Parts: sequence; structure tokens; C-alpha cells
Amino acid sequence: MSGGAAGRIAPLSGELTLSFLTRIAARYHLGIRDVLAAVTDVGGQQNLTGMLYPDSEIHLNAQARASVSALCHVPQHVLEQALPAWTRESRAESTGAARPGG
Repeated sequence: MSGGAAGRIAPLSGELTLSFLTRIAARYHLGIRDVLAAVTDVGGQQNLTGMLYPDSEIHLNAQARASVSALCHVPQHVLEQALPAWTRESRAESTGAARPGG
């Protein structure tokens, strides 16, 4: 997936990270799991745990956050300001996984 065709996809203030990623997926005509698999790939392995629900929040590790930032062409500091859970620590941070939470 490259960010060239989609261009900049800006977050909405206070938006859930999962909602933002769902909008990115729609822009690329993909499913949310496809986008999550792309940004959480670690050594060729999908690194996603848990269930996804429309009102879920997810926590991404630093590598996944950098991938999302590059994908949507928005600097991380802008994403951090708009998305309340953008840098929230979670148990997944130590394993490198994206972890849906509530």
C-alpha cells in the first residue's frame, strides 16, 4: 500500500483511532483488517490481537503509528493532538501488536 493515490487523510478531533483507520481503509477500498495487517506487520507476520467492534478503540505501537502517519500523510504530532488514544500505553506495546480495547 502506498500513500500516493489517496493523498492526505486528516483525523477528526477526538476521533477513535479505529474510526480513523476505517476511513483510511475506505479511501484505499480495503477492509479495516487489511489496513491493520499492513501497519502492524512484524517480520512478515500479522500482529493483531483481540476483536474489533465499531465502537472499539485500538492501541498501536510506535512502529505501527509511524506506518499510519506515512500512509495518511499526516505528521504524528497532528495525529497525537486529534486522536485521544494515539500514544496511549497498552500491554501490546511490549509485544508490538495492535490491540483493540474498549
